[in-house]
Amino acid sequence: MKALRRYLASFAGENEYGVRYLEEAIQVIARACADALAVQVVVHLPSKDDMIHVAQQLESLFEKRYGV
Repeated sequence: MKALRRYLASFAGENEYGVRYLEEAIQVIARACADALAVQVVVHLPSKDDMIHVAQQLESLFEKRYGV
């Protein structure tokens, strides 16, 4: 789990991927997952408000579960 958190955190601010927006990060992460698992990955992006809500929910879950 620590490696996953580091990987996701590596997208914050200036990063080696040249990613500036959440949508771009999702595409890069999906491509990496597809490559690693040798499967097709399809991402359906919700509205911006929905994405913010999902991000807030994920953050809350991580804080509750891992105390981070």
